[in-house]
Amino acid sequence: MENILSGLLNGNPEVNLDDLNEDELDNLVEGLGRYRGKKGYRRARRCIQTSRRKRIRKGRTPHETKVSSALAKFQNRLSWIENPDIGKGLKSGKLVAGDFEIYAIKKATSKHIEMFMPGDTASDGVTNINNSMIHPGSVMLIESVSVLSGVQGTPTGNNVEDGKTVDFGQIATAVANGKYVFENGQKILQKKASNQLFNHGEMPYNRKGEYTLSTPVMIQDQQPIKFDIDLSANAVAETYIMVRFRGVVTQRY
Repeated sequence: MENILSGLLNGNPEVNLDDLNEDELDNLVEGLGRYRGKKGYRRARRCIQTSRRKRIRKGRTPHETKVSSALAKFQNRLSWIENPDIGKGLKSGKLVAGDFEIYAIKKATSKHIEMFMPGDTASDGVTNINNSMIHPGSVMLIESVSVLSGVQGTPTGNNVEDGKTVDFGQIATAVANGKYVFENGQKILQKKASNQLFNHGEMPYNRKGEYTLSTPVMIQDQQPIKFDIDLSANAVAETYIMVRFRGVVTQRY
């Protein structure tokens, strides 16, 4: 795999990605993440994206590929699970791994927005986790993060209800030019990363506003999630922000 990666970075025309399976392509993307910003990175990234577009034209959908690769990544990272009971549950069959999304919607009332907070209660259209933590006895391997924003055109003054009916079809300039911090418990997963990562439309393997992590991150049970967004300027009145994590979670069979 390192030889292929080296060939891509150096522009070797003899490098052929057609014989690689989806998991091998994912590993290649992870390895490429070490060279972000260096010579040859963009060229190598384009080669991988071109290979995946060819696969789509041959009949396999991006969603099918994402699901299979996400499960494979989870299975390859069982050693990351800190709670031994979860590992035992997976081995015994009492727990299974399945696709899952975590989301939260908050109004941009200041330049600093805490998307998950202790005390938050799961409510349809607002967030699907309690107290900024996943369900006790579960872990989640996050493969991608999405950030989008929208403006409530007919506000009622009820921020919770108003956020449920916003059309999150864009990422506002003040959001796109800002930064974010992503933590789980005492672990800093991403620090002051640029929101420009989310500033794009639909792509072959990503929804609008979605960024696939170079290396997936494991969210441990009973450890609070922190995802704070700092805007570059005050947002337009009645702006709401939505963050969404996609990946694989453990759950009781």
